[in-house]
Amino acid sequence: MAIHALNQLREIVLALPQTDEKPSPGGTICFFTPNKKTICYYHDSHHHGRASLWCPVYPDFKNDLLRNKPEQFFHPHTSSAGHFSDWLGIYLDTADEIPVDWNLISKILEDAFRIAAPKWLIKKLITSR
Repeated sequence: MAIHALNQLREIVLALPQTDEKPSPGGTICFFTPNKKTICYYHDSHHHGRASLWCPVYPDFKNDLLRNKPEQFFHPHTSSAGHFSDWLGIYLDTADEIPVDWNLISKILEDAFRIAAPKWLIKKLITSR
């Protein structure tokens, strides 16, 4: 499941304008914009217990998902520097219980791109659609 989830994630994120992928210093996979702002992190089950995606989201949307689907969405631990306080965690290993909604994840990742990317790059997203 983890390889399938990572491949799905790559397909979605790398289709966004000028995105790239590299491992973070901690070994998780990071997708980011040319200005080095993070779109999302992929955490595999080997390092973090469960396969999951972490990304920035709009607060109202995050609160709605956390309230209505706690089995699929979670609030990532905030770092000591305050990172991840406005982020959403998405379990990607729930297929047996609840199928992963890749259409919803695609929308969440496009929003994460809009949060992270510079305005000139967001315009490219709009014109490519």
